[in-house]
Amino acid sequence: MKKTTWFAVFVAVFVGVTYYFEFYQAGKEEMIKGEEAKIVSFPGDQIHQIEIENKSGKILLKRDADGWRLEEPLKDWADNQFVEDLVNGLVNEKTIDTIVGENEKLNWSVFGLDKDFAKLAFTNQQGNSILIQVSAKKNFEGNSFLRRGSENKVLVGTSQWVLRSQKSVLDFRDKRLFRGKLDRLKESLSGLKKTSSS
Repeated sequence: MKKTTWFAVFVAVFVGVTYYFEFYQAGKEEMIKGEEAKIVSFPGDQIHQIEIENKSGKILLKRDADGWRLEEPLKDWADNQFVEDLVNGLVNEKTIDTIVGENEKLNWSVFGLDKDFAKLAFTNQQGNSILIQVSAKKNFEGNSFLRRGSENKVLVGTSQWVLRSQKSVLDFRDKRLFRGKLDRLKESLSGLKKTSSS
């Protein structure tokens, strides 16, 4: 082989290795860091139950084949779009900052996570749950203080956590006048037409 051919092969291999380590590997590490920064690790489409506890009481929502339904404090259809917005908005949230206490001790009252905090529990299809405690206190930028499960650290998230954790059962109820499926309504109307014409 000629020297120029060997040089071209060397340059091609060098460029390939450089691309792999500089771009591909770095992008992969960045993606892993992004996933680790997520407050809720479940994808939104895998969440089939949400439990919210706040000053107005406990709200339990479950997803089935027809969409979201309210199970507690009353059984009713839920506003599908409203619940989906809540789920997708919160599962895509990432931590802004993490606060770890000195000598593994945290003064939870400083962050409003000792009492009177709201709770959001997300359960996926496999039955795994993630509990997020949401303080009513905010930092000077208006961000929320959070605690995930029994972790010994405070996560800082956006103000969306406080806003969404304070919703009442009325926010989640379906507000449409007709709540059935349109196909069933059409069948009923066509049945009425046949009856009236005969």
